[in-house]
Amino acid sequence: MKPAPAALLILTLAAAAARARDAGPSATPDDVRQACGEAYRVLCAGTIAYAAIESGIDVIDFANPERPWRLGHIQLKSPARDLALAGDILVVADGDAGVVLIDVSRPEAPSVRGALAGFPARAVAAAADRAYVGEGSEAAGSDGALHVIDIANPFAPEELGVSSRLANGATAVLYEDGYAYVALGAAEHDSIRGVAVIDVSIPLVPVEVAFVATPEVPHSLAGGGGRLWIALSRGGEGALRGLDVTLPVAPALAGYLPLGYAARSLAVDGASAYVALGDAGLAEVDLSNPYAPALASVRSTGRTTCGVGAVGGTVLLGERDFVAPAAVVGAVVGEATAPAVTCVLSRDALRGAEAMNADTVPELAKLSR
Repeated sequence: MKPAPAALLILTLAAAAARARDAGPSATPDDVRQACGEAYRVLCAGTIAYAAIESGIDVIDFANPERPWRLGHIQLKSPARDLALAGDILVVADGDAGVVLIDVSRPEAPSVRGALAGFPARAVAAAADRAYVGEGSEAAGSDGALHVIDIANPFAPEELGVSSRLANGATAVLYEDGYAYVALGAAEHDSIRGVAVIDVSIPLVPVEVAFVATPEVPHSLAGGGGRLWIALSRGGEGALRGLDVTLPVAPALAGYLPLGYAARSLAVDGASAYVALGDAGLAEVDLSNPYAPALASVRSTGRTTCGVGAVGGTVLLGERDFVAPAAVVGAVVGEATAPAVTCVLSRDALRGAEAMNADTVPELAKLSR
C-alpha cells in the first residue's frame, strides 16, 4: 500500500493567520503531496522538533510559528518508531534495524554516529549516557524486553544489560529516578497488557519490580514527578489513565478519562495533556486535579493525528492525509522526499471557534457527563 501523503503546516490563532496572509504565499496541497510517511512520534527540545517518520527523522525549527523551517532530514533503514534526546545525540528506535544514534549538534545536518542491531527497537527513553530501549513486535504471541545501552561513545554503543522477557512487546518507555516504565501492548491482540516497572539502578541487571495491568492497550507514556499518564485504546475507543508511581515498587492506577476515540500518542505540558486521537484530531485534557482529569477540548485538523509533542504552551502534531484547513498560517516543505506533517498550534487555538466541545459534539457530551 502506498504511504499516505504528509507535509509540514502551521496552525495558530486567527490573528496570526491574518498576519501570515500579508506575509506572502505558503505551500499548497499539491506542493506537499510529494511527501509520504506517517509521523509516529514528535519530540520537542526548545524551539526544535524531531519527528520520527516512516523514512527516518525530520528536524524542524518552529521558533517563529509563522515562518517554520525544516532544517534537516536523515533517512534510516526502517521506519523510525520512537526517539529520545541525550545532549546532542538523538537516540532512535528504528524498528527492525535496532537502535540508531544521530548527532544533532548541527540540526541542519543530522548524521548517524553509531547503531546497535539484533532486536526490534520499538520504544526508547534516554538519560545522561544511558538509553533504555523497549523491544517489541506486533506479531501475536511475541514478547519483549528492556535493553540498557551505554551511549557515552555514540560511535560504539554497548549493551550493558537486558531484562528478563516481558509478557508483551513494548510500545513506550519512560525513565525516571532509576526506574524504567515500559508500556506493554505491541501485540495488541494478546491478553497481557499494561505497564512494567523495571529497576535499572544496576544497569547490568535490570529487574522487573512491578506490573500494572490495564484493560486497554497502552500506546504512550508521559509525565513525571511521581505521576505518569498513559494513552490507551481498545476496540477503536481510547482513554487516558493516570499512574501513581510515588512508590515505584507499588504503582497504582489513579485517574481515568474515556476519550471515545483511539488514543495513540500523548504529551504533557504543565497541567495539560495532549492526546492524539487519529481521525478525531487532538484532545486537550485538564490535569489540575490528577484524580479527575477533565476534557477541555477536541480539535479536528482535517488529518489523521498520529503523534504529539508539547512545550511551553505550543503543541506539535505528527499527522498525515494533508487537507489544508482555514487556519493555516504557513506550510513549509523541505527538499527531502518525506517531510513529516507537523502542525503547530498555540494552546489558545485549541479552545478557539473551530475546536469541538461538549456543546457541539454529542460524542464529547457523553464523555463529559
